[in-house]
Amino acid sequence: MIAGLLGALALVLYAAFRANEVFRIAVRDGEVELVRGRPPGGFLEDVRTIAAGSARGTVRAVKRSGKAVLVVEGLDERRAQRLRNAFSTYAMTLSRGRASSRL
Repeated sequence: MIAGLLGALALVLYAAFRANEVFRIAVRDGEVELVRGRPPGGFLEDVRTIAAGSARGTVRAVKRSGKAVLVVEGLDERRAQRLRNAFSTYAMTLSRGRASSRL
């Protein structure tokens, strides 16, 4: 019974965590793959350009206080900052322009 409760709690926490995720992009051996969600138009191509030559990493946007924040894992800080800079231009455009945006 305890194992069932722990399993249910883990499932609820996992669902709550994923509900805040806008999109997830995986970088594997320099290849970029959209795992889930809808990144802003053109941002996926920016990730391909910036992450070229990287071994592994994850780029995802999560909702925090009503805004999308980019979280970069596994890439060096220089690339991560370039990705955050690129994303910030898209995030401002999305928040101003589309009422139907998932942000």
